[in-house]
Amino acid sequence: MKNILGAVAFLVVANMEMAEGSTSPLRARIIALNYKLLNQIQKTEKDKNIFISSLSIHEAISMAYVGATGATQLELANLLGISQEDSLEALGDEWVSLRGSLQNADKKVTLEIANSMWGNSALRVKFLPRFVSLNQRAHDALFEAGVGRWR
Repeated sequence: MKNILGAVAFLVVANMEMAEGSTSPLRARIIALNYKLLNQIQKTEKDKNIFISSLSIHEAISMAYVGATGATQLELANLLGISQEDSLEALGDEWVSLRGSLQNADKKVTLEIANSMWGNSALRVKFLPRFVSLNQRAHDALFEAGVGRWR
């Protein structure tokens, strides 16, 4: 069977768990999302080689979660394994800690993670200040609101 499902960030996070002997809530949620994703992908892509980064996927959805409300926020929370009692600041602190751990895991390795959000200026998209500040702090995200028309 030709079924290789890889998740580099999952392996890195899982290896850090074994080395440190502890599991942070964020790391556990990323690992859980990895299993969900791989189980879903495996159902339709049985004979293909697939490579994903569950860390990147979790981080991108986490960035959107910061600005979500109502039913969308609830769905994203369920997907990410987040309790609605968790404060956005506490979740941000977890990301800051994890990013620091990953970026300082090995002095011989340089890990750069790039995150950004782009708004369509033709639609006059404006990012709310709290959304921007939380994502900049937790995810080191760049925001650009002056992007031209999209089709």
